[in-house]
Amino acid sequence: MIASRAGSRINMIKQSIKIHLNLLYPEIILSVMVIVIAFPLLWPLRSPILSNDFLMHCTQHAIVREAILKYRTLSLETVALGGGFPTIANPENPDLNPLVVLSIIGGEVAGLKLIYLVYAILAGLG
Repeated sequence: MIASRAGSRINMIKQSIKIHLNLLYPEIILSVMVIVIAFPLLWPLRSPILSNDFLMHCTQHAIVREAILKYRTLSLETVALGGGFPTIANPENPDLNPLVVLSIIGGEVAGLKLIYLVYAILAGLG
């Protein structure tokens, strides 16, 4: 009696996993498509994209990375951009972005490319 209950529970769990996987197939396919399309942007991971916007964002991520790793604090003001201004007031400041961890761990260029990939996947999933 107990073995049959356990067997029926296992079968129910297997069926629910199959149902959930069937519901996730479009998201998985879309994520793979975004990764394939973004592959030229990402490869090689450590080489920067030579545009002014990307280099400015790399500079901002480098400031955050240096402030956290070297000084153990958030960068409130900098002299590296614009002759010195409060970076925390900048709308594009990455200090409070949870994905800045990718830049801290992997470096500015690789982290920024991975952040762009995460944004593209999330945008594709809607």
